Amino acid sequence: SVEFPSEIAPSPTGTCAFMAGVINEKNEVEFKQLTAYVTVQINKLAPETAKIVFTSDKNLSGVYSVTLPEGMESGAMASDGDNDVTLLFSEAAPTMINAFFALPIGNYAHITATAYNAAGKKLNEVVLGTLISASRGLLLDYQIELAPFVAEKPAEIAGTVNVAGIYWAVGNLE
Repeated sequence: SVEFPSEIAPSPTGTCAFMAGVINEKNEVEFKQLTAYVTVQINKLAPETAKIVFTSDKNLSGVYSVTLPEGMESGAMASDGDNDVTLLFSEAAPTMINAFFALPIGNYAHITATAYNAAGKKLNEVVLGTLISASRGLLLDYQIELAPFVAEKPAEIAGTVNVAGIYWAVGNLE
């Protein structure tokens, strides 16, 4: 069994994709990757970001069974579900961080990253990719921005009056 973690921590160097090895007739170990691998450089994070949740139409975490040596060719196959991967911050989030996680083999409609503050309020959401075909040893490398949503007051329009968020021409209010 291979366990894909549901929680990860920020890391400057990353982690390794899952690999398995079989000893051949020459007493040499033949290693093969069992997963794809995702690296995400996340920019413009708000300091109040407490976590980033990666979601998809398939399980991104959980326990997968791989029978060796046959499974070395197919890898750890994706399964339907909604088990996500959460990147947790133990202190204020830096403005830029890298995230790394192994990805089961399969086809994904999308992978999404959503930033939340400590109270669980969504700060922003970005789709990393769509129609992803993850194969053994594939490196998926993304760069995204997760700056928080900012509501902006519309600029004043000359000759109008703002009533409940709607601009009316001055003559229409008489």
